[in-house]
Formats: sequence, C-alpha cells, structure tokens
Amino acid sequence: MEETRSSRLISLSALFLSLIMLVSLFVSIAFTGPATAVASGDYEYELINGDTEVKITSYTGPGGDVVIPELIDGRPVTMIDWHAFYQMESVTSVTLPSSLGGVSSMAFQECWNLTAIYVDSNSTQFASLDGVLFSKNLGALVMYPPGLEGGYDVPGTTDSIGYEAFVYCSKITSITIPDSVTFIQQKAFYSCTSLSSVTLGSGISAISDWTFAYCRALESITIPDSVNTIGNSAFIVCDSLSSLTIGTGTSSIGVNAFYFCSSLAALEIPGNVLTIGASAFSGCASLSSLTLNEGLSTIGNYAFTSCTSLTSVDIPGSVASMADRTFSGCWSMTSINVDPSNTVYESAGGVLFNEDLTRLIKYPCGLGGSYNVPDSVTALGDAAFSSCPELSRVGIGKNVTDIPIWALSYDRNLTEIEVDPGNPIYSSLDGVLFDKDVTELLQYPSGKAGAYVFPDTVTSLRDWSMAYAQSLTSVTIPEGVTYIGEGAFSECPTLTEINIPGSVTYIGEWAFDECYALLKINVDEGGVNYSSMDGALFNANRTILIKVPSGWTGAYDIPDGVVTIGDWAINACNLTHIIVPGSVAYLGYRSFCDLPALEVLRFNGDAPDTDINWKHMLNGSLVVQYYLGAANFTSPTWNGIASMALSVPSSPLLVSATAEGTVVTLTWTSPENDGNLSITGYTVFYGTVSPDAQFGGTLSNTSTSATVTGLDPGVKYFFAVKAVNDLGNSPLSNVLNVTVPSENDGSDGQTLMIAIVVVVIVAAAALGVWWFKLRK
Repeated sequence: MEETRSSRLISLSALFLSLIMLVSLFVSIAFTGPATAVASGDYEYELINGDTEVKITSYTGPGGDVVIPELIDGRPVTMIDWHAFYQMESVTSVTLPSSLGGVSSMAFQECWNLTAIYVDSNSTQFASLDGVLFSKNLGALVMYPPGLEGGYDVPGTTDSIGYEAFVYCSKITSITIPDSVTFIQQKAFYSCTSLSSVTLGSGISAISDWTFAYCRALESITIPDSVNTIGNSAFIVCDSLSSLTIGTGTSSIGVNAFYFCSSLAALEIPGNVLTIGASAFSGCASLSSLTLNEGLSTIGNYAFTSCTSLTSVDIPGSVASMADRTFSGCWSMTSINVDPSNTVYESAGGVLFNEDLTRLIKYPCGLGGSYNVPDSVTALGDAAFSSCPELSRVGIGKNVTDIPIWALSYDRNLTEIEVDPGNPIYSSLDGVLFDKDVTELLQYPSGKAGAYVFPDTVTSLRDWSMAYAQSLTSVTIPEGVTYIGEGAFSECPTLTEINIPGSVTYIGEWAFDECYALLKINVDEGGVNYSSMDGALFNANRTILIKVPSGWTGAYDIPDGVVTIGDWAINACNLTHIIVPGSVAYLGYRSFCDLPALEVLRFNGDAPDTDINWKHMLNGSLVVQYYLGAANFTSPTWNGIASMALSVPSSPLLVSATAEGTVVTLTWTSPENDGNLSITGYTVFYGTVSPDAQFGGTLSNTSTSATVTGLDPGVKYFFAVKAVNDLGNSPLSNVLNVTVPSENDGSDGQTLMIAIVVVVIVAAAALGVWWFKLRK
C-alpha cells in the first residue's frame, strides 16, 4: 500500500513538472516575436510567414559536409539568410533541403573551403550540377561555391546568372559564358580577385552594374556585339585589365565603368557608342592611345581624368556635349584636336575651345610653360588650366569676363597670372589675380613662394583662392578684410601661422584644412565674430570650436565653456589624445575626421548630441573614455567606438601597521580596480581619533609600504591609505590602529633583562658548587 502511494506521488510530481515545462514552452513561443533568433541544434533561426516557417540565420555546427534538415522544431526550413554561414571555413559541402524556397546570395560568403552545394532531389525550386546551385530547370545559375578552384564553363542550359552568384569567389580563375545566357545580374562576379580570363557569349544583351567590379586579375575582355550597355562600375578597379575590345552593338558606357583600370594602355571607342559616362575611364594611368570614332555624341564629366600617360586626343565631329573636366589631370597631354566638321567645339594650337573661340575649355596640361589667352575668349572653362603641373604663367586677355573658381587651381608651378590692363572685370598685382578694384583676391598662383602681404584694399578672399599654394610660408591679412571663403587656405603645406584681423565676419568651411605645418590661427582681440585661444579658432565668445590647426600633435584639452564642436573642426591632424569638457553638448558634421593617430577621446561630462556623421576616418584602435555615471554613454562601445568608464581607484588593502619606538611602518596591497586609469601614487593618512590628516606627500605608484615618523609615545594612532589616479583619490582603505610604546617601556625592559642575567649567573654558580661537592 505504501509503495502505491509513493508511485502516485511520483506520478503526480512528474505530471506537475510536465505542465510547468509546457507552460514555459507556451510562454516562450507566445512572447517570442518573429524576428527573435532561436537556437536549435547546429542552427539559429527566426520564424517567418506567420510563424509557420523557419529562416536559418546562423550555423553554429562543426562544419564538414553539412546537411540542412527539412524541419527544425517541427517547422519547414524555407529560407537561408544573409551571412548565415559567413566565414565558416570548416564547411566543405552543403546539402539544401527540398523545403527550401530561397537562399541569400551572401549566405555562404567567405566559406573558402565550400566546394559543393547539393540539393535534395525532391526540391521543386533548386537543382545542383557539379556542386553549383541552379534553379530547378538549370536555367538560372544561382550560386557558385566559394571554395571551387580553377576554371568553370557555364552549362548551355543556362539563360541567366543571378545577383552576386560568384561574389567573392576568390579561387575561380576563368569563366566561359555560353551564347544561351542573355542576362547577367548585378555584382555577379564582384571581387573575384583571381579571375583572369572571361569569355562572354553572344547572347548577352547588357553588362549590369558592378558585374566584374574589383576583378583585379582580369587581363582582357571582349564585349560581344550583342551587348547594348555597359553598366555603371561594371569593371571598376580591374587594375590588371590591359586589353579591352568593345563590340559593335554597344551604345553606352556607364559611370565609372572602367574607373582605375590602370593597366589599360590602348582604347578604341567604336562609332556605335553614343555616350561615355562620367569618370568612365578616370584613373587609367597607362592609357597612352585613345581613339574616339565618329558617332560618339556625349562625353561625361571626368571621363578621362588622370589618364596621365595620354598625350593627345582627337575629338570627332559627332561630339555635341563634352564636360569641362573630361581631360583634367592628364599631365602628359599636349594636344586636344577637334575634327573640322564639329559644329560645337574647336581647337587652336592643341587647346580646346567652343566653336567660335569665345570660351577656352581646356588647356592641355602637358604643354606647360607660359600661355596667353586669345582676345576672342570671354570665358574660361571650369577647369581650363587646372592641375597643369608644368604651367608657369597665364596671361588673361582684355575680353575675359568669366573666370570660374577652379579654372587656375592646383597648378604647382604657376607663379604668375597677368591680366591685360584693359580688362574691365579683372586685374593682377604681383602675379596675383584680383577683381578690377583689388578688393577681392580671386586666385593666388599655387607655385608662388615665400611670404605674402595682402594689399590694404582687399576686403574678401574668394572660395579656394589660395588653396594648394605649395610654398606659401606666411600671410599678412590687413584690417578691413571681412570675408575668407570656403577652402581659402586649404592644402598649403608650408604655412605655419596665420593672423586674422578682427574685422573678419565670415570664414568658410575647410578654410585651413590639410595645412599640415599650421600650428597657430591667431585672431586679433576684439574680433567681431571670431576669437582664438592657444592657436585654435573659435567663435567670438568661444562657445564653438571652429578649427584646430592640422599641424597639431600630442594632446589637446578643449577649454571649458565650449558648447559645440563645429563641422570639420578637428580634421586632418595627428593629435593622440583629446579631452572634451562637460560643457560640450553637440558634435557637428565630421567634427572628428581623418585622425589616424587619435588613441583616446575623453569626455568629462554626459554624452553630447551628435550629427549622424560626426566621425569619419578615425584610428581603428581609438578608445572613448567617460566618467562612471555620465549619462547616455554605453559600454563596451559607444557610437561604434570602443568605450570604457573611468573612475577613481578602489581602495587599497592595508595589511599591517607595526610600531618600533616612535615610528610606525605600514604595508598595503594595490587596489583591485584602478578605475581604467593607471595608478599614479599613494597617500598615507593618520590621526589619534581617525586617519584624517595626510602624512607627507604622494608616494610613487610602485610603493607598497611607508614609514610614519614623529609620533607621540604612549598614544594610539589610526592609519589608512588611499590610491591615486588622474581622476583623484580612492576612498580610504581599511583602518588599522597601533599604540606607540611609552618612553619608559625601553628602561623597564632593560632592567628586566639585567635581572634575568643575574639570576642565570647565580643559578649557574650554585650548580657548580653542588656538582663539586657531589664529586667529593
């Protein structure tokens, strides 16, 4: 009977436990949203489609030959998410279940040993051929395993290659695409860095955006006649590409299509190409031969910029639109020749003009030397003489009434701009370009060296007017100047100091950027809108930090009272430590930008509000520090930067206090927590009631003991220790007490010792006498 009762009790307990487990399971399902990842075996997953299906979000298993199950926790697996197997180098093959309806193109990214993707034969969506994933009918190539090495021939059944199908497949070396393929989706072969040979079939109608981007081993490509368009960035940074043949069916070449194909030496654009997009061949530094055939209509901005080996170009009569910067930075170019049949453009002496020679569009940078603008010219192109490294002098004719900001910029050897005295709009003084009344400085020649003193009549500096002045050492800006334009002094590498008069009411962004020798920006006292402190630029009441000089290194403690760190304020310098005061409430756009040496960014107050793009190009090992308890900071990261809370140290442990005479020796151990700052020292405290007085100065950070002297005999003293870091002192350690011996304590002890000695001597004598008598 007793056994039955026990059995019933056990059964009831089991039933109760089962009910608890069921309730727990119900609660976990009921309160788990569809976007919450759940772990099951080797997988993490999310529930989709009304919690009826599983999307695998992560694989956590051992790798090898992975067989993905049909069901996980009773629900069919229908989707494999982006990066689900990311960087799983242990995976060698994957078998997809028949239930699968979709797989992200990046699901197996950087699985460098994955050589085969298999599919359950019952799948209605997918099939596998030689380990490559296709649609069921083998019509669409879906995914190529990243670990497959060597060449690959796409089968003749294929009519399309999917989005990112071969993305980051760094081991494939060649690809042959049959005539059956009519469409290749974007990024299909993106960053296949070992792909050196591509054969395109005659059925392809377009090469999509980014199709072969960053295929850095690709040596040659022939675009079939069937291709109508070459997409944007289609072959960007294919820097081994040395041979390009464009078919007779191509009508447009997209933006950045062959950008930075730096090995391409010769190029012929057939007459069927109507449009060349912006920057299409920019940065093709080896391009020395360029043939543009009749039929071409439009050449986009920067299309051939920085083709530094290109010496000449012939513009066909069909070209009706060509951007001003098409051939900027072509340093070797000595002639731009226009076909006489062209009704829009003209050339004279190898210089490019509009048809009636009233607008000078581009001076070939390889000509260098001195050049006088013809009297027929009334306007210069946006980059007419820009980036011509050997140009030394430009003469501006009397009829020129329009000189854009960049027309005479970035000419490192240009020392003189001379204006015809009869010009009604412009003038020159000492080789510098001004307006007619010499009130606005328009362009300082980039190659003009030494110090420069502005004429007293000047009231404004045009945007970028003195940018890239390579040998400018100092400037004297007169009182009366009110406007310093955007980028006015940027990229002046030898400028060390600049003094700004108090009359200045406006300073544009980037005015002093990338002046890597600049150490001081000084503003006269009583400035209307600006002030300076320690060489940094502020608004008048110093609530906005505007600019830290780019020449600064080491540490900078932003002064208290600053509320806003302005746009681009701390940009392109080598500061290592920056302390932001608690008064700062806002960080502007790229207020911390291009700071490769910055190691510590410390905030002395709560986290400020920030522009969404307050930081850019910072040191990857940068650490944000903040005080423990400051509001709105997070740890271990804040705004994507490693972060840590700072505090005073915890208390050291006082181990012993030993008295010897009127001297007490203390020993201690260092604190467990240094507050994320190095311990800088220790201080000792003592007193007769409590340790409330400091003894001596601060001891070194390596100290573990101290001797306290000058104590009164017979008095009990209390002792404690504090650790110190840059933020201050720790709380007191534990307290130990010791009584200093009285002055007579030593004499009493001495008397006792003498007595003991006397007793020992007497006893020894008595023993000797006894022994002597015994022997008798």
